[in-house]
This record gives sequence, structure tokens and C-alpha cells, in this order.
Amino acid sequence: MIAISDIKIIGIGGAGIAILNDIKPLLPEASFVAIDTDASALEKCQIENQICLIENGEGAGGDTAIAQSGASEKASELEALLNGSRLVVLVAGLGGGTGSIIAPMLAKVATENSNCEVVSFTVSALAIEGIEKTKLATKAKLALSRFTRASFTLPNDVILAKQNLPIIDAYAKANLHIVNMVQSLARLLSSNGIVNVDFPTFIKLFDDNQAKQKISYASFGRGYAENAVDDAIEELQQSPLLPKDFSAKTMLLNLRCSPSFEMNKMQRLLELASQKFGSPAKMAFGAITDESLDTEIEVCAMGLCNDIEHQQAEVIEDKFESENEIESAPTSFSNEEESVNKTAEPEQPADTKQVIDVAPPPQQTDVSVPPVPVEPEKKSFFGLGRRKKKQPEVKPDDNQTEFKFVELSEQRGFFLDTPPNIRNGVDLDIPTYLRKGIKINL
Repeated sequence: MIAISDIKIIGIGGAGIAILNDIKPLLPEASFVAIDTDASALEKCQIENQICLIENGEGAGGDTAIAQSGASEKASELEALLNGSRLVVLVAGLGGGTGSIIAPMLAKVATENSNCEVVSFTVSALAIEGIEKTKLATKAKLALSRFTRASFTLPNDVILAKQNLPIIDAYAKANLHIVNMVQSLARLLSSNGIVNVDFPTFIKLFDDNQAKQKISYASFGRGYAENAVDDAIEELQQSPLLPKDFSAKTMLLNLRCSPSFEMNKMQRLLELASQKFGSPAKMAFGAITDESLDTEIEVCAMGLCNDIEHQQAEVIEDKFESENEIESAPTSFSNEEESVNKTAEPEQPADTKQVIDVAPPPQQTDVSVPPVPVEPEKKSFFGLGRRKKKQPEVKPDDNQTEFKFVELSEQRGFFLDTPPNIRNGVDLDIPTYLRKGIKINL
């Protein structure tokens, strides 16, 4: 276990601070910090420990450069936040100028401190807010998944679209998913319960060096009276923090119940959770009793998973890596560093093809045989490997009666700086007749 005072929860930007205000009453002994570029928003915040990145600032206006510039002025304060903390929980909204750059910066700086672990809970931008915010949110999310022990994202599009509540209540209900997860995780790691989960176990469950990108899932559920277990499991399965069509690789399950909760019910809870989440290879659970609970139980499940839907994100990540976007995320809060939403400047004009120097072939002893020219090697657009060598041209056959299939890679095209158009695991950029194996008679 770790002390609750060793857990620091940091809210970044407007969305992060709003969620932080709801978490604080549930975990009064934890350490809280609010960070923003909007001075007026911090004045209304209930968190005492505050860092305003811009004095008398009015916000970043979606510009990460403004937030980063303010961060460089407060470098010593921001870096000091990570000192002495065993677990740092970052809470932010992605797509805006403050949370999208400051959260990844803090996470990456924390990786240099071997005694500090970082977990992030973020809220994605609404699609209606525009493609620029969506792109920025995606880049920030990918950076956080790399620099944190676990990264969880709440899709606001999924949550808010289903609400017929007033706007304030709808956002508060959506944020409640993160509030419940953060307070449950903090209690699990810091409370002395019936069954405890130590910090090294938590780290191991979220450690997967073989995965190219760690994909995390999380869910929270409640149940009451005789049907408490079944109701809690059903709510777990409906969590918006669960990726679509996923299979759990690891699971950390936390039960909070009354002292009278029966052992056979806890056993059934564990069996159902494992079964519904795909029988994870590694599993740990904790149980904490609370006198204030009568017939109610609270269940939290989180871990790493496999998810087909995130294959698109992995392809996008490869593209970002090839453009030095994620790797250039700041390791400090210096103005000289590039922000997450900037790409490396090209060394040559955009309309000039890159020239690769290739050593000439060795001189042939037989002058009657001309040397074979060496083709320069080219990498694919997404940096996923070398392109296939150009195939010799085949002259059209006048007697051809059927449109022949060719390699998919030769039919696949890309628009510059755009991700593949993948829906439900199907690459829509590949012609339909190729995807469905339809032969076209001429």
C-alpha cells in the first residue's frame, strides 16, 4: 500500500479542474493541484494549490504554444509537483490548448523519476468541435498512452449524445465516470482492507513491454440488495471507458462493500467479471469494507486489453513517429521544445523530392555488360516499412475478358497528412470490389 498523501491528483485546464472539484470531497486526504491558463477559472476553483501558467491570463484559446510558453515561465513549480509523489493522477480535457500539451509534458517529465508512476484520465473533444481539435486530442492521447502507466479516455460524444438532461447536469453526469474511477483507484492502493493490492502488483498489471501501444480499459458499477452482484457486473459492461469489442489481458478488480457482504457473493463477482471480460491472463482483486454501505456494493475494474478498434490509432502513431511529433514532446518546460501539435520543419521545400545518395555500382570487368542502376530505397508514407519494388509493366491483352486483381498495396492510395479511413475494422480506402472479392467482367 501507499499513503493517501503520496497520491497527487492534478487537474489541467477547464475540464480537468471541473472534475477535480468533484473528486476532492471524496478523497479529502489526497493532494490536489489545479493548473490552467485562465486566471478567472482558477479563482472560482475549490482547489487551494493552484498554478496559473499566464498571469491574469484569459485562456490559451486552443493554442498549445501559449500554454507551453506559460509553462516555461513556471518550469520550477511544475517540475516540483512530481517530487515526493508515488502516484500522480492527471485529469484533463483533450483538444484544447492547455490540457492537450501540459498533460503529456508532465507525464513525460515524470518518466525520468523512477519513484513516480503516472495514470491519466482524460475527456475527448466532441466531434462537432472540429477536425483540428479532434486531431490535437488524438495526438495528445497517443502521447499520454506512451508516457503513463495507464491512460483512460472518456468519449464525450458517446456520453453526451444520450443525455436529455440540462447541459450542466449532462456534463456532470459524464464526468462522474472519471470521478468514480479516480476515487476507487486511490482507495484501493491506499486503504487497509480485507484483501489488499500492493503498489508493485498494480504496476505489473499495467506493464506490457511487448505491446506496441498499451491500450487500457476501465469501468465502474454499483449494485443493490439481492441482485447487487449481477447489477454491478451489468453496469461494468456498459462503461463508456471500455473499448469496443475488447478482450482483457489483465484485470485489477476492486470491491467496496459492507462488512456483512458474503464470501460466496464475492466469489461469484470475481467469476462473472473474469468471464464477461474475456478471462484475463493476469488478475488481482482487492476488497474494502465501509460501514456506510448497507446492501450496496461498488465495483471497479481496470487493466490492459486487446482492441481491434485501436489498430487505426496504432497506424496513426506510426505516422506521428515518422514526423517526430510524439518523440519531440517536451522533456522539460523550455520554450525551445516543440509542442505536441507541431511537426518537424522539413529540411527541403515541400515540392522538392528527397534525394538519396546511392553509391555507384562497382565497375564491371566485362565492358559488354552495362552496370545495373540501383534504385533508391523509399519508405512508405506511414513509415511502416519499405515499399515493394516496382513491378515490370504488363502490356494490356486485347483478348482480356476479366478485370484482374492486383496487389492491394498497389490499389491503396493516401492523401497527404490524413489517416486511413477505417470503420469497424474495414479499410474504406480499398475499392469495394477488392474488399468483397467481386470479379468484374469486361
